[in-house]
Amino acid sequence: MANHLPDEIIAEILSPALKVPDDVFSDNSRESPFAQYSESSSAFLLVSKAWLRVSTPLLYHVVVLRSTAQAAALERALKMNPELGHFIKKLRLEGGYGIPIHKIIKSAPNISDLFLTLGIWSSDSVGGLVRGLPLMNPTRLILGNNGTGGNKNCQLLMDALATSLKEWTNLAVLDLPWDGYFLPVAAVTIGAAIRDGAPNLKTVLIADSYLRDAQYLALIAKNKSVTSIQPKKPTARFYSSSKLSDPSLRGLIKIPELLPEDNSLFNPFVTSPDTSEEKQLQFSTGAVTEDIWKRIIHFSMVLEFNTEGWPKRRLGVLLVSKLFARLALPHYYEALSFHYPRKFKDFTVRLSSDESLRLQVRTLHLRIPALNANDFRSALPQLNQLMQLSGGVDAERIVMSYKMFKDLATFCGDTLEVLEGIEVSKGPTIQSPAVFAKFRRLKKLGIGFKAKLDVKASSIPATGGLPDLEELVVSHADETVVAVLAKMHLALLRAVSFSLRTPKVRQFFAKHGSKLGTVGIWVEDIKEANLFDQCPGVVEVTVHCAGYTPQPESFTSSVPHATLKTITFKPYGRIRAMEQNWKPFFRAFCVDTFPALEQVFFPHIKWPTTEHNIAKSAWVSAAERLLESEVALVNFEGVGWRKRLKK
Repeated sequence: MANHLPDEIIAEILSPALKVPDDVFSDNSRESPFAQYSESSSAFLLVSKAWLRVSTPLLYHVVVLRSTAQAAALERALKMNPELGHFIKKLRLEGGYGIPIHKIIKSAPNISDLFLTLGIWSSDSVGGLVRGLPLMNPTRLILGNNGTGGNKNCQLLMDALATSLKEWTNLAVLDLPWDGYFLPVAAVTIGAAIRDGAPNLKTVLIADSYLRDAQYLALIAKNKSVTSIQPKKPTARFYSSSKLSDPSLRGLIKIPELLPEDNSLFNPFVTSPDTSEEKQLQFSTGAVTEDIWKRIIHFSMVLEFNTEGWPKRRLGVLLVSKLFARLALPHYYEALSFHYPRKFKDFTVRLSSDESLRLQVRTLHLRIPALNANDFRSALPQLNQLMQLSGGVDAERIVMSYKMFKDLATFCGDTLEVLEGIEVSKGPTIQSPAVFAKFRRLKKLGIGFKAKLDVKASSIPATGGLPDLEELVVSHADETVVAVLAKMHLALLRAVSFSLRTPKVRQFFAKHGSKLGTVGIWVEDIKEANLFDQCPGVVEVTVHCAGYTPQPESFTSSVPHATLKTITFKPYGRIRAMEQNWKPFFRAFCVDTFPALEQVFFPHIKWPTTEHNIAKSAWVSAAERLLESEVALVNFEGVGWRKRLKK
């Protein structure tokens, strides 16, 4: 189809995809906006010959170089096709990048916008850039600073730039990166160069207007051609130009002020309803109107209970109007959350007197670790429609005795489908595991179980216990509990997680491993459980590491594991130390054991964004080794490392 379109139409289609917005190109904050891990826009050139012909000028209009390898590749491209250099209008250099920069600048006579970073590492050659600056005459110069510098190469660049500023007759706009909190020597050097040169400079942009130290601006103000100095960020009226000590700056600095605050933007329930006749449902009956609002309110009330501001947002819907209150109240009662014992006690009193409430409650979220046993027991007989009971994590778990757990099974076992965030405390006697047989519909069980259970075969509900259980999450448990679970049938079990060291874990996986698709396991239990042989169908494995690093030999299987696609590591500790501690593991990890493996998820990784840091990163080395086997190493943002162009 593209072959039948005129080049002008194709250019209009591709231009938005290939265009680099000017605010992105000129962004001189410390973190480069181009430090992204996404597909290169040059991929559009590979679609067809027509796209290649039309896209090439668009692609070369803005050139961003972030590594020596990229600079060398561009130099080769310009050498093979010198016409490409004439397309370059904007050039962004985020380093020195050696001799190729001189040849690139020499081949690109039409550059009007130039971005240079002053944060040059001692290992980064600026020879090509120093030779290339006199060949240019841009109309706009943007300077960046990533916090490095102060070395010989940085000084060479500063000296060359100071000389060029005196010679650039086209320069009209200068964009500087420094704020008023800390000014390096480079700021004064640039200020002095502008004072003595830049004959046609009109506008100077600065980071903000907190002008505690305006020494370099005072130097700039002595350039007679400068007509304005503009902070890019608005500020409060307190920092006005009248505060400047140097009179020569007061007429030049144009300080934008903050917009007035509009608090209604942050409150979704403060609105100005439109009551005009055109906006009403005037052609429908009252019943239709209510049905429509019911659907809208239903979706507004169905929120994840652990999201920020959950109770307040739901309550706000009830306060809109009497109609909303009447329609939303049943949905509000479906899922209730309590953080304080007194409020839960009031709820139990209300239950005893309101039959309709007893029929509406489906979900309870309790963040009350020290739950009153009497209040809990008085509520249970009246919650005969309860489908989900959830506590919190760690210190917010619901702690209950075995007796309370047994009462829960007796009164709610026929309806409960999700039971999580609870901890059964240790008691003085051995208890019967028959209690699990009462949970006839339970699909998810997340529990800590410190009470001891009778492991005799006669007391364990082999086929009748937890018949619908699909997901089991055990934070910590007595070994008798794991032994009991290992002897139960659990025909529908597909996901298991043991987040702490678990005794009898080998026995459990020997019984249920063949059914599991998702497994969470303590790092030191992998080898003990013989995990990958016992779980031939597992697709996802989460390894709870805390401060431990797994042994590479734990990730072995007697035969290549055909189904494992994702491994997630959950470590704790200092991120910098973690990088070095995990280096030996990734170096020895045998990817060939898992031919279906697609990604390794490691949440603590922060990918480096500069050529200097990439070269030092152990994470990058590990990621590139895994990529050789087409396995992605992914960080907390879900972003995997992408191979970079190399020299």
